Amino acid sequence: MPLAFQHKDQLSGPQFLRVVFRNTNRSKNLPATGSKGNQKFACLHSLSPSWLPPPYSKAQIRRHLRPAPPIPPTRRRVSLAQRALADPRVAQAAASLAMETGAAPTLQSLLCLAWLAATFPIVAAALPIPEAAGGRLLHRLLAAFSSRGKTARSSSSSSSSNAKFTVPQKFFLHFYVVGVTATTVLLVAIWFYAYMKMTPLSTEPSSYSAIASHILGGSNSFSLSNFLSRPKEHKYRVWRTVFVLLLMEVQVLRRLYETEHVFHYSPSARMHIVGYLTGIFYYVAAPLSLASSCIAEAMRYLQGQLAEFIVKGRARMPDLVIDSSSLLKPLVKLGWCQWIGAAIFIWGSLHQIRCHAILGSMRKHRDSDEYVIPCGDWFDRVSSPHYLAEIVIYFGILIASGGSDIPVWFLLLFVITNLSFAAIQTHKWYLQKFEDYPRYRYAIIPYVKLKSKKDR
Repeated sequence: MPLAFQHKDQLSGPQFLRVVFRNTNRSKNLPATGSKGNQKFACLHSLSPSWLPPPYSKAQIRRHLRPAPPIPPTRRRVSLAQRALADPRVAQAAASLAMETGAAPTLQSLLCLAWLAATFPIVAAALPIPEAAGGRLLHRLLAAFSSRGKTARSSSSSSSSNAKFTVPQKFFLHFYVVGVTATTVLLVAIWFYAYMKMTPLSTEPSSYSAIASHILGGSNSFSLSNFLSRPKEHKYRVWRTVFVLLLMEVQVLRRLYETEHVFHYSPSARMHIVGYLTGIFYYVAAPLSLASSCIAEAMRYLQGQLAEFIVKGRARMPDLVIDSSSLLKPLVKLGWCQWIGAAIFIWGSLHQIRCHAILGSMRKHRDSDEYVIPCGDWFDRVSSPHYLAEIVIYFGILIASGGSDIPVWFLLLFVITNLSFAAIQTHKWYLQKFEDYPRYRYAIIPYVKLKSKKDR
C-alpha cells in the first residue's frame, strides 16, 4: 500500500512521524508483543532510509514518541467547560438562563413592594395610634377612600367635600374588564410558551450530559444539561402558572358577568376615586403576581418568535400545529396540591355566587335605595360573606400555586386586610341601618370580633 503523504521537506517532525505511523500501521504486520512506541519505531526502520530526514536521530524520534504528561483533572474540566461553552447553543442557553434568573426576582421584588405599599395604610389604620399622632385622621381618610355604595352615602352625608372625588359605583365594571384583559394576555402568552417549550413534562435527555459529567467528575450538584433541557421542576412551575391563571380567568370572567347581570347599582351609588384607582391597580397586579415566576422568559420567547417572523416572513415560517391533548395533558399531570387548591377555589366560588345573588336582590326596587336585611347561606353567620368567600377563593389560588412565589403571599395579605376593613364598615352600616339586625353576626370571620377604632 503506497504511503499517502507529502514530501518530507514539506512536513515538520511531528507531522512526518504521524503520517508515517498511520501508513505503516495500515501496511505492516506488526508483532503483537512490545509497546506501541517500539512497534512504531520498528516500522520506521523498515522503511527506506531515504524517507527519513537526516536531522531526526533516534533520540529525537523517541522524544516524539514519548507520551505527553497527563492534564490535571481541574485543568481538564475547565478546558472541557470552555470547549462546551464555545458551542453557540450552550452559550445561548446559558445567557438565557442568566437573564431569566435576573428578570424574575426584579419583577417579584417590585410586586412585593407594591403590595406592601397598598397594605401598609390599612394596617396602620387598624393599629392603636394616638389621636395626637394622626391615628383618627388616618382612619377617617381610609374609611372615605374605601367607601362605596351604601357606605359611601353614609360617609358623604357627614363630609360633603368627599363627594367631589367620587365616580359611579357601576364603574366596578372597569375593574373586571381590566382583569379579564390582563389575565387573558398573560394566560395565552404563558400557555403558548409552555406548549412550545415545556412539553412533555418529563425532562428530555441532552447530548451534552456526558460533557457535564466530565466537567464535575460525575457530580450531581450541577449538570450542563440544565442549560439545554428544562428541568422537570421548572416545567412543572410553568404549567402550574398556567393552571393558576386559568383559575384567575374563571374568577374575573364570573365577576364581569355578575357586575353586568346580577348587581343592580343605584344611580346614586358612588365610590371614591382612590378606591377606583386601587381596584384598577389590583386587577393588573394580581395576574402579574400569579405569573411573576415565568413571565419574563415567556415574553422573551414570544419576542424571539415575532422577530423571526419579521425576518423570515410568513412563507418561510413552519406551520403551527396545535395538539389539543398536549395542550391539556400537562395540566392533568400536576400534583395533588393544585387540585386541592382548585377544590377550595370552587367551594369559595359557589358560596360567593349565592351571596352575590342574595345581595343583588336585597333592594326592594332596582331604582330605589331601600334595603332589606340579607339572609341565607353564610349571611346567617357573618355580615359580609361575599368578602369571606373571596378570601377563600384567593387562599385556594395560593394553594394551587404551590406557595413558592412570594408575591402571591403578599396578594393574599392585601386581600385579607382590605376586605376585612371593608367588612367592618359594612357591619357598622347594618347595625346603624336596622335596629333589628341580628347581633350574633360577625363582620367577616365567624366567631372573630373585629372592631374599628371608633368602637374601641
